[in-house]
Amino acid sequence: MTSETRVNVLDTTNEGDEWHGYGGELETGGLAAREKDNFTEIETEFDLVHAHAAPPQQYDFAEIIDISGDTATVRWQDGSGIEEINTSDLRPAEQDIVSGRIDL
Repeated sequence: MTSETRVNVLDTTNEGDEWHGYGGELETGGLAAREKDNFTEIETEFDLVHAHAAPPQQYDFAEIIDISGDTATVRWQDGSGIEEINTSDLRPAEQDIVSGRIDL
């Protein structure tokens, strides 16, 4: 078994969507995700149905060091350092166990 950091589908909803508010929350010590600059491009160009490879990562992940008001201090998992970022630019993330993958 392996694990991976990812964004829960309930955390991808926006205000006004039917399932908005059912996801997690940002919290100190937890994980956060920020959409990559080319998020939409990745989504539209990758053929999830026919590809025989893992989809490219659409998020940058970080550990939340501190939250003060609307600002979070995060440590990026890619080793790029520590940054203060507006919490509205982040989504909650989680570490999930992945027991297996199916390649169709």
